[in-house]
Formats: sequence, C-alpha cells, structure tokens
Amino acid sequence: MTEHLTTLLAREAETLDVPPPPSGDILGAGRRLRRRRTGSIWGGAALAVAVVAGGSVLIGTGGDGRDIAPAASPPVQVAWAVDDTVYVGTDGRPVQMPEVAQSLYYTSAGIVVRTNKDGSSDGGAPFHFQLVRTDGVASPLDLTLGDVIPSTDPSQPYLAWATMSGGRIQVVVHDVNTDQDVAKVDVPGRFTWGGWEAPPVSLSGDQVYVATDDTAQVVDWRTGASHLSDVVPGSTSLTVSGGHVLIWGRDSVQVLDAGSGKVLFHLDGRVNDASLSPDGRFAVVSQAGQDRVHDLESGATYQISLSSWAWTYDDRAVFGVQGSTLRTCVLSTGRCQDVSVPRKAGSVRYPGVSYES
Repeated sequence: MTEHLTTLLAREAETLDVPPPPSGDILGAGRRLRRRRTGSIWGGAALAVAVVAGGSVLIGTGGDGRDIAPAASPPVQVAWAVDDTVYVGTDGRPVQMPEVAQSLYYTSAGIVVRTNKDGSSDGGAPFHFQLVRTDGVASPLDLTLGDVIPSTDPSQPYLAWATMSGGRIQVVVHDVNTDQDVAKVDVPGRFTWGGWEAPPVSLSGDQVYVATDDTAQVVDWRTGASHLSDVVPGSTSLTVSGGHVLIWGRDSVQVLDAGSGKVLFHLDGRVNDASLSPDGRFAVVSQAGQDRVHDLESGATYQISLSSWAWTYDDRAVFGVQGSTLRTCVLSTGRCQDVSVPRKAGSVRYPGVSYES
C-alpha cells in the first residue's frame, strides 16, 4: 500500500526507515488553507506586568524580550479528531472530549482543541477549549469564545484571537501552559467586512497581522507599535508563516515576503486550494486535481499522494488518516509508511486545517 512521492526534496531530515516509535517521537502537524482561514499568533510568556504605548497591556515578557516560560512537556507530534474523540500520536491513543472537536491547533505545549455542541463553525458559538498533552491527558482551558477564529504558532505555547468592543479592535494572546493571558494589544483601524465578531489575524514572530479594512495592520504585540502593511492586504483572511504571506488573485496564487514584498512563488491558473507550511518554506497548491508541494528555497516541486493530509510539526513529512490506516510520507526520501490506528466512523479533522465556512 506504500506510495512514493513523485519527486524527492534535497533536505536534511530524519526518515521513517524504522518501525514508528511512540506518539511523541515522529510527527507534528501543519496547516492547510481554506478561503476563510485561521491566522496564527505567537508570543511570549513570563513574569512582570507592564503598560506600553498605544493602550496595549503586555502581561509577562522578560526584560530582554525573550520567551521564558518553557512548555510543560514536549509538543504532541501528530494528532487528528473524529467527532468527540481526539487521537494522539502514531499509535492513535484516543482522548475523549466533552463536545465535538471542531478544530485542532498545534502548540509547543500540546494540542489545543476547540469544541462546541455540533462541530459547526458559523453559528457554532460558544466555543470551549481543551489542552491535550503528549501523554494523552486532557485539561480544560478557562476560555469561552464567540464567533472569532483563534490561532496558534506550532512552535509556541500560545493561542491568540481578536476581539471588538465599541468599534475598537484588540488582540489577545493566551498562554495555554499557564492558562493566562500574556498580552492584550489595542489595534488601530476599522473592521466592517466579513461575518466574524472581530477581524482574522495572523502572526509571524512578534508581528500580528490584523485584517482590517483595505490594508492589514501590522502590530508588534510586545511594544504596541503598529503600522499599515505595504504588502499584506486587508479585508481578507490572512496566512502569514515564517515571514511569508500567501495571497490569492483572481486566477493565481503567490507567496511574498511579508516585509519586503519580494515574490517567492507565483502560479497562474485556477487554484482550488493553497497553503503554507508552518515555517513558510513550502507552499502547497491544489490545481487540476493534484496537490503539489513547492519548495520556496530550492524551487523543487513534487506531488502528494494522500487523499487528505496535514503537515508534520517540523515540515519534514505529511500525514493522513484513511479508515484504520495512518500514512506518513517523508519529503527528503519520498518514503511512505502505513501503520494501523483505531478507527471511528466520521470525518477526520487535522491540526492546522481551517474548518470555517
């Protein structure tokens, strides 16, 4: 049943030449895009409370600006959900949720699971949250959100989202390790488009990109400084990963450097779907019934042979679940491997994939 990726990438990576180890040892996950897409935010955790310019409140960065709150355990490396059950690791250890698992988000602290009564997105509020760690133990987070789209950076222990009150936008960054907010940042601009309660956001490094009207606001959540982007558009869902931004055209898709605007990738023609890998190195484009990976550094291109899939944590492989089979395909070797996992009827949901309508 093993299928090989059609073209091999020259990339230093571990392979899966040996039988798969326990859940924390191989894979992580990335993200795949829909037209309405969750953004990603990461930030710092820590000790003191300070008030900064622009009415922004920074809760917990060290004096040198470095993140100082480590993850309580290694990140969960691969997971998926069906209905009210989350499966953790390459052995598919089941973890029961109190509600339907609507979306999953990779963090360095574990899997953050957004749940609600029926798995719907629009009109699905209130949304609740669980943190599932590597050992498969789930704990509730003290969060209840309305119709907003939270997001994470897989390498950080944070969940972030935007809120609005009296026409004013605010970005909130929450440490899922401590279950406390670490920053609240007031954001200039207006939000009159879309059907959410607040604008979509996406964060790369310390920069939060906020999809306000016309042009995105770029906010440093640590200092509260902000400016209008010359590259990232507003009034649209944002995808910024590793300093790169994915932008849709009428009949094209391209990836730009979010700071300089340099074109890193451009593809003309009707595109059904597109996404960036967690670190922004790879772009995946679905076109004419085929999913192709484009390495933005080397220019190499190859095809993915999985019907449904997600990125691994370190971008070195992709994985997908079909029935009782978990298949992983390593990019550097093209090698795919199947293992048996528990099976449950229903649609599979992956971390990093947006299930917004």
